[in-house]
Amino acid sequence: KRSSPMSSVSVTVRNLAGDAAAFVKSGAEWNVLRLKQELSDLTGCPVRQQVLLSETAATPLANWSRLEELLKCAAPTEEARESEKTRLLDLTLLRLEKSPLWSDCLDALIARELPFNDLPPQLQRDRNFLLGALEADGLLLGEMLPEHRADADLVALAVAQNPAALRFASCSRPMLLSVLPANGSALQFASKGYRNDPQVVLAAVTSEGDALQYASAQRRQDRAIVLAAVRRQGRALQAAAPQLRDDKEVVMAAVRSDATSLQHASVGMQDDEDLVLAACSKDPQALRFASLRLRADAAFVRSIGKVKALRYALAPKRGAAGRRRRQHG
Repeated sequence: KRSSPMSSVSVTVRNLAGDAAAFVKSGAEWNVLRLKQELSDLTGCPVRQQVLLSETAATPLANWSRLEELLKCAAPTEEARESEKTRLLDLTLLRLEKSPLWSDCLDALIARELPFNDLPPQLQRDRNFLLGALEADGLLLGEMLPEHRADADLVALAVAQNPAALRFASCSRPMLLSVLPANGSALQFASKGYRNDPQVVLAAVTSEGDALQYASAQRRQDRAIVLAAVRRQGRALQAAAPQLRDDKEVVMAAVRSDATSLQHASVGMQDDEDLVLAACSKDPQALRFASLRLRADAAFVRSIGKVKALRYALAPKRGAAGRRRRQHG
């Protein structure tokens, strides 16, 4: 029997003494950076000072590493085997301490009072210092050394702070595949070639359906990519190629995600009773985007069974003979 996909992860974060410092309920698709951001809110420890360790990893966890990859190395508990939904992850948090020089230079760099090139050489190559700078201003990536602009961990943090930082990254396909699942909108700053790459675009729209608008015209005609986008955010349908806005399965996926996405469907799909019923079952006010024929069909409007839909119904047109009878009756 094939197991169902993991939907959540219960993360226990401990200090060096082994005591639990925080508990986080996360998604298996989260990366370490997102977990650190959550821990920053819970513990007050800034992301730049966090080092997370795992028993299954020989080195500190990289920000772009996904929790589901860590779970593959961990043995599931009996509870997890039974539910096949939630897995448990145990991590250790090490907090880095800052020196006065470290703090002063970081504050000056963030305030743009000190150019990156004027930093002490040891800080220019101190990854923890760089992480601190990028956490505050992702666009500082553009001032950093070439090897830093090719560092997936640094790029991930910069893009999380400001998607436009991707413009300064020395992008590779593996880097984009690690960064975009958490920051789909950054696709707009990728090169033209990557915006036409099926896997890269799929990674982006799976994170943010609206990222479909930044994909190439060819990818916006790709049915699998468009389906992934509208399932994530129904309104992404507006960026799909015309033939896919006339595809019943695609439109159905969109309205199930966001009923108002019916407005972006083709005229034919707006006249499809199944689709309009599906949209109105989620939001009765979606009837306003249905065809005039359906809005004027009293029996169809009644079948929606929602009072809110009535305000968007149209009075059926009366025939000419009926009008004459009223005039001469």
